Amino acid sequence: MPAARVGKQGSTSAGGDIHKFSQSVSLRIDVAMRDFVMRGQCLSLKLGQALSSSAAGSLAR
Repeated sequence: MPAARVGKQGSTSAGGDIHKFSQSVSLRIDVAMRDFVMRGQCLSLKLGQALSSSAAGSLAR
C-alpha cells in the first residue's frame, strides 16, 4: 500500500493524484505539461524544505 500524507494541499500518495492529473491531460497537451511541471516544482520545493529543516535539526543537537 502506498504511503499517504494529508496536508494543506489535500492527500497525496504514490499515484493518488492520477485522477486530478488526467483531467488536465483531457483538456490540452499544453495544460497537461504546465500541470506536470508545476507538480514537479512543488515536490522539489517540499523536498528542499524537508531537507533544510532536517539539516537544521541535526545542527541544533
